[in-house]
Amino acid sequence: MTDQLTHETEVRPVAPPQLAARDPLLVPNLLSDLDGLMEMLVDEIARESWLNSFLLAAGANQVVEDRLHEGPIARARVAGYVRRVIPGTVGRAAAASVRAADGMAWVARSVRSGDSRLDAWHLHLTGLVDLLADAVAGGAWADNGALLADAERLVSGLAALPSGARRSVLRLPSCFRNFDQHPDDLERLTEDFCLEFPDRSRRLAVVGVRTSGSYTAPLHAAYLRARGFEAVSVLTWRPGQRWRTLELDALHSVLAAGGLVLLTDDPPKSGGSLARAAAEIGRLGFDERSIVLLLQLLGDMEVPPASLRRYPSVVLPWNEWSVWPRLEATAVHDAIAEMMGASCEVCSVHPLARPAAERRGHERSLYRAQLRRGGEQHTRDIAVEGVGIGYFGDHALAVSRPLDAFLPEVLGVRDGLLYREWLSDEARLDPSSGKREVASRIVDYVTSRARALAVDDDMSLRLMDRGAVWQRAADIVARAFGPASQFVRPVSYPLLRRLLHVDRPSVIDGACQPSNWFESGAPARLLKVDFDKRAFCSLDIYSYDHVFDLAGCVADSADCPLRDAYLDQTGAAIDPERWLLYRLVHVAERQRDDPVQRVDVERTSAREMQSYYADTFFSDVAPDSGAGGPMCAIDVDWVLETQGLGFPSITPAGAHALRALVRHGYRVVLASGRSLDEVRERCAAYRLAGGVAEYGAVAYDHRTGRVHELLTQEDRRRLDRVRAALAETPGAVIDSGYQRAVRAYRFDNKGRRHGLGPEGAATALLAGGVAGTVRAIDGAMQTDFMVNVIDKASGLRLLAGGDQIALAVGDSAEDVPMLRMARLAAAPANADAAVRASGVRIFSRPCQAGLAQAVEALVGHRSGRCGECEARQLEPRSRLLLTLLSAQDSRGLGKLAAALRTARALANARP
Repeated sequence: MTDQLTHETEVRPVAPPQLAARDPLLVPNLLSDLDGLMEMLVDEIARESWLNSFLLAAGANQVVEDRLHEGPIARARVAGYVRRVIPGTVGRAAAASVRAADGMAWVARSVRSGDSRLDAWHLHLTGLVDLLADAVAGGAWADNGALLADAERLVSGLAALPSGARRSVLRLPSCFRNFDQHPDDLERLTEDFCLEFPDRSRRLAVVGVRTSGSYTAPLHAAYLRARGFEAVSVLTWRPGQRWRTLELDALHSVLAAGGLVLLTDDPPKSGGSLARAAAEIGRLGFDERSIVLLLQLLGDMEVPPASLRRYPSVVLPWNEWSVWPRLEATAVHDAIAEMMGASCEVCSVHPLARPAAERRGHERSLYRAQLRRGGEQHTRDIAVEGVGIGYFGDHALAVSRPLDAFLPEVLGVRDGLLYREWLSDEARLDPSSGKREVASRIVDYVTSRARALAVDDDMSLRLMDRGAVWQRAADIVARAFGPASQFVRPVSYPLLRRLLHVDRPSVIDGACQPSNWFESGAPARLLKVDFDKRAFCSLDIYSYDHVFDLAGCVADSADCPLRDAYLDQTGAAIDPERWLLYRLVHVAERQRDDPVQRVDVERTSAREMQSYYADTFFSDVAPDSGAGGPMCAIDVDWVLETQGLGFPSITPAGAHALRALVRHGYRVVLASGRSLDEVRERCAAYRLAGGVAEYGAVAYDHRTGRVHELLTQEDRRRLDRVRAALAETPGAVIDSGYQRAVRAYRFDNKGRRHGLGPEGAATALLAGGVAGTVRAIDGAMQTDFMVNVIDKASGLRLLAGGDQIALAVGDSAEDVPMLRMARLAAAPANADAAVRASGVRIFSRPCQAGLAQAVEALVGHRSGRCGECEARQLEPRSRLLLTLLSAQDSRGLGKLAAALRTARALANARP
């Protein structure tokens, strides 16, 4: 908090300074801690680089303020989670207990000596932030020597602060890193405020919503002081925090004086954070007319979001931002001429059609420049794109200079805009061409970058609930514990930190998807664009492992030569756990802001998990194992695979069961309603003999690759009529991956998939004129259709070749014909009424655990407990992850036992 009434500093007016030093501050790793920020701050003040000095000081202030408020925010999240996952009175009581503990902890921390020292240090820092904001605003500030001495005193005081505060990591501000906001825009907003509220004697409190508000609020206050406002306080607030005493005192004094609160943040999307901040301020006694919003707006938004319209506001529309004059052809001409130097004459610059830019991100414009050098004239297409101001934007130079051999030519950065060579779409890399050669070139870039941009510390290990990749991966695999996933963080987080430990951390690219690579025209050379933004951006996905970049280079791990190319070039293999976890995070990112439960994302995640089991659990199983042996038929959904991780996945119990069957000489086939491609993928991953897909419409022999179609032309015509009827049904989505059976679903208003329901299915059958000849198979997330004359037994008869099936395991009515064919017909505990009525043996445990019981009954011992079927080839890392994943095979208190097993395995694992 900055309060001009409690912290007075002598100021002397001087001439407005140059905001930036001649040489930019190049910071490859933007995630600095408090010590690092203060060290750079002293250097920048000494260089009289006022903009960077302010950015560094404001960042340090944000770090400290978050540290001073961190407990209540975290405990509020815990209370909310407890209330959601524990039902009824117990959940309400537990959440209330967490909130009560939070209140006591908040009182207790106020008397701790470490926090009181941090308070005093913070008060000193806020005064320096004010002075540097004044310097940027061109108003009044202390002389340079006094500023430097002030900063040096702060640095010398770091030793007395708690180590946790000193090691706390900066949050990057979207305003000056991810958007094209500029101090000029804040000055314009302040001027407009002064026109509407001209009383300079009125007391003001500028409240910034952290993180951007840590930067915008001090600048607004500086511009207000420069325009004669006599009493301006600055505070920042983050949703969920408690007010500290000094903050309350400052706000109460403004309230008592009949003053205004000015609320500032980066451009709103829904306005939720600003609305919560305004409501919190309102609870202190301010009426709505006393809370004024100072906002820049993006895109075609002309007024604030609906949640904010009750408050008076001063807004700056997108088309009036200061970035637009800097993108005019004349300004671009002058900037290019300056960067090219005297040896090159810029004859003309003309704007071209603007390339697509992110809806909430930086602007990008394209220009054609006519240049003359040494009497020769040539044409260059140049992209000008926002990168952020000060050292946040100059980060592009810090990254590009040591990597220029891999990048389009970078002319420079001016006032928040990067100027670089534009690469045409015709040169964009075709991922399907020359896969191995392309993989080698990509590995060359990624490993060269890792060497050039090496750092001492993996700062992502210090981040909690801030998008660290290790935590994102942990949250995915911890879904194995169901609703208790958050409560096993003390086990899952250390485990994932260990699995994803980086020996040589570096600043990654973060945007290595195929669309960002271009052919350069030179042999064996690719050029990489978007090389500077993604590692440190508002998407908050932080890693210092260059392997994460490699995992982002492919759409799917299937037939991916990158790992082989990496091994060839470095001599080091990428372990399967690291690859799986990074791939799952990349795939999940595809659906970050998409509420729709996308089938393609689920299937890609499923393939990644299949590939992992193929590389580990089944790596020593020959593809033709069990050939000629007795056949076993296994259903896929809710028997071999479940959705506990958010996508279809086998579990360790299911994998042990399959492995036991194959290693003991059984010929295992799948019997599923899933598409042929999905069955084929699982046969390859699990080393199976084949399968029946799409409810028996097609049989697949994996050993020969032969596909046997069972539908007649009339059958296909009937199913096509269903497709036609569904195509005319509002809200129905037809899954194009199913070429024989018909799969359809709907999305609810939250984007979740559902089946059509009995009424919707019946309507489709009637509309298609196939009622009585085609049946609907209703599932939780889809409705399938198949002709009545085909079932799973149809395909199994073809694969079995007249032999009796030794074991069949299924859980639904669609499996009953198949179960009747088996010598041992079994079902897990989740079997439906039709299966239970069929007289098959029902085992006590559900899903994969029930499958494992059935296999035990067949082979005579628990899966994996004999020398033949034990998975002895598994590495310790694999055993560690599989122990965690085995929680999927437990229910109730069994989840607790799984957590204890995982904790024991982690404790016994070698460092």
